[in-house]
Amino acid sequence: MRKHIPFGGMTTTPTDHEAHEGDSALALHLLAEDEALRPIGLTTTPTTTLPRGSRLVLLHRHGSHAHAIVERTTADGTEYRWIDTTDATEGTPLLTTATAANSLCAVGDTLCLTFDDGITYCVWQEARNAYRILRHDDLLYRLTITQDGQQHQEVSLPIEGRLLQYLDHPDEPLATLPTLPGRLFEGFNDGGAYATGATMVATQAAVAIDSEAARAGEGTFHHACLGIAALRLRGGGHLLCSNLFGLWPAAMSDTLTADRTANTLTWSGWFHRHFLTVNFPNPDAVACVATGIDIYLTQPLSFLDLHKSLRHTATTAGLTTSLTFAPLDHPALLHLLDTCTFHWSMTVDITQAGQPVMMRPASAAAPAIDLSDLRRGTFGARLAVSHSGQLTIGQTIPIVHHPMEIAIDYRYGDTIAGIRPDTGGTAGRTAQLVVKATTCDVAHPEVWWQGEVAYPLAGMMMAPGKMFRQMEYHLKIEETDGTHYYTFSQPLDALNDKGLSTAVYATTGGIHGASQPIWQSLVIQQAKMLTYDPTTDTETVSQLLWEEETAADFDQHLLQARHAWTMARQPSTLRTATEHPLYFPPTTETRVGGGELHALTPHLRRSADGLFGDGQFDAFCSDGIYLLRQNGGRWRAQQSIQRTSLLPDTLPLAVEGGTVFLTARGVMLLKGSEAKCLSDSLGDAPFSPSVLPHFGEIVATEHDIPEAVLHLPHWKEEFFRGAHLLYDPSHHRLWLYNPSCDDSGQRRWPIALACSLRFNTWGFATTTIAATATVEGEQYAIDERQGETVLSRIDFQAQKRWPVLLCTRPWTLGPRYRHATVSHLIVRGLFLDRGAAGSHIGVALYGSNDLHHWQLVGTSAAQYLRRLRGTPYKWFRLVAIGRLLPTESLEEVSIC
Repeated sequence: MRKHIPFGGMTTTPTDHEAHEGDSALALHLLAEDEALRPIGLTTTPTTTLPRGSRLVLLHRHGSHAHAIVERTTADGTEYRWIDTTDATEGTPLLTTATAANSLCAVGDTLCLTFDDGITYCVWQEARNAYRILRHDDLLYRLTITQDGQQHQEVSLPIEGRLLQYLDHPDEPLATLPTLPGRLFEGFNDGGAYATGATMVATQAAVAIDSEAARAGEGTFHHACLGIAALRLRGGGHLLCSNLFGLWPAAMSDTLTADRTANTLTWSGWFHRHFLTVNFPNPDAVACVATGIDIYLTQPLSFLDLHKSLRHTATTAGLTTSLTFAPLDHPALLHLLDTCTFHWSMTVDITQAGQPVMMRPASAAAPAIDLSDLRRGTFGARLAVSHSGQLTIGQTIPIVHHPMEIAIDYRYGDTIAGIRPDTGGTAGRTAQLVVKATTCDVAHPEVWWQGEVAYPLAGMMMAPGKMFRQMEYHLKIEETDGTHYYTFSQPLDALNDKGLSTAVYATTGGIHGASQPIWQSLVIQQAKMLTYDPTTDTETVSQLLWEEETAADFDQHLLQARHAWTMARQPSTLRTATEHPLYFPPTTETRVGGGELHALTPHLRRSADGLFGDGQFDAFCSDGIYLLRQNGGRWRAQQSIQRTSLLPDTLPLAVEGGTVFLTARGVMLLKGSEAKCLSDSLGDAPFSPSVLPHFGEIVATEHDIPEAVLHLPHWKEEFFRGAHLLYDPSHHRLWLYNPSCDDSGQRRWPIALACSLRFNTWGFATTTIAATATVEGEQYAIDERQGETVLSRIDFQAQKRWPVLLCTRPWTLGPRYRHATVSHLIVRGLFLDRGAAGSHIGVALYGSNDLHHWQLVGTSAAQYLRRLRGTPYKWFRLVAIGRLLPTESLEEVSIC
């Protein structure tokens, strides 16, 4: 009787008490594909030697360069190095951190390392042949606004037509809301209140001032104007918006005078020009990611209540001779700030840093900036992934920075101040400021900041977000008579559409004088009200505006202060940086499920709507797997497609046609909403070949086969837990290796598992790989060679004779459980010339009557085993050992 048993993939059963026709219990460097066992292996070509203890975390390719990013633990913390894969060096230090990065990915020429306290960016600079490290503070800038002498101007216009009617009936409401005041002054129509005749008189006078200002030349302002600056990123988007700043006239007349004899109406105004100087503490760092500073200004603003005149003066005949307007009250002032928009005015290029640039009014037709957030907040994260040129982070940790971190100085002659220099001509000075913000967050009811600021303080403060309810300031100033400490608190008002909280002070009096209370309402109060004597060039304290506190209280507050505030981790949220990896628009925030987000894997498959790579993610959470689709620039979480979770310390891997991940069950392949287990064929109790007599002596005939194959691991409990996944796209194979070490630091698993995704078969391969990274289909690894840590290039195709080892599952000859005797045996396959480079296959045959006790029947140094004589057995199994060339294969065993 002759029987042909084709070789199959590696399988086991829980009891090992059933015969399997040709299935493999062990297939070292062999994988069943196309009805044959073909050689497999991870060939590694060394490129450079690394420092001991290094771990490969990323391969960064940009242009013609490929850099391996390695991580190792030192006495100073965690060190990151970059190594050119073509250089035989130990690499160049990148940065050292106190703790290891939570995750690391690359977007274009930028590396992104995420930590709990923010994201560190490393931008490759070709000219320097090095990375530029960028953190939040490296991009800060300073604004200095210099006023170029003001010019007082009186404007007269004839009293005729409807203007005469409005002047004679100034307090009479108009039948409809006119559009003229609204066009001239943003936010004029407060709460739907109707304009009066006085309103129209004032706006007609403003039109006349507009005409005079236009004739005065470029850059001439005639009303108050608010502005905001933002760092313009390369590729689009803005970051680090400044606080509000104001372009103020020396005074704003609140009275119009009518000369009935000359039939003219007169209103005086101040024309003013301003120059802006931008300074970067770290200009080289800013130049890596930004092109300059964009300036956005409002349209002219009137801080007078133009709805009606506060009072009007008339002759005995009842003819109006003057109209006086009151300043806006606090609610109206809030409405003004809530409704005004900021339009692009100009861009200060980085090359213009340090140079004064004339500011010019903004056009209402110019692009407006969205102030849904101040773009000063940053994010920490626990995971990050790059896909389609965008950075997406998960498990976000919002970080709120000091609302005054962008310095704004005003210069008037020799005076540097945060507000107009009505106090006199003394030079500006600095003060130490501690800010306490009361929040709406129950978990974090308050937060403290501290920093050095210019004093007097810069006016008007916007806090990023509506989470703040009140600000409390503590100030330390070095005066000529010693050190003084002051404190002041003010509630914050939330602006409806902008998502901001604004500190607006509607007080009277102050350093601008009782006649100009509106200016004081728009600035943070100074600690003292000073009276300036120009004859002696001295200042005298006329009133104390803040409360005094002790040095001990200030020091206690200072101990609680930080540069930035880290909020609670949001375990199920993710954000995407759209235009630039530094900027995360608030509209991209997405919550995925109700648990904790563990991993994001981009799709590499054709979706249901026929698009390939259509910007989808599989989101692995603690409560299941969700499909994410982009909708309007925002990720939208669809329904949970699987109620399973990852094994701890493992990551999913995108493969052609789906996503592979590890669970408690084993290796899973997710396709669409369906998942199947690839590792079921491995079973729960793999066969250990150490039970075969003389198996160790057989293995010793090939010195490249490790002794580890004598003691196979328990897959579900040991090998899979902590295993890493690697994908071979050219052969559509999946590789699993486990880089874990025992207590002595030795590698526990010098083997890898290989799975053919096309045929769902498994095999073993030896490996010393400790870490891998993939970029554009090219694979790199770190492995151990003769005690050295080596960076190598991976080749998934065997390029030499591979030592192979095959141990089949038990088989029977004839009817099951009947004894049989084997007389001849031959291993068939594709074998090339048997010269020095040819194949060599030896075989050993075992027999058993109970599947527990095995006896060696015979061995051969070739694939032929003839003239066997011995005791009949119920079950047989074959061991084949030797070397195969890449193009050779084992196909079947013939028995007679």
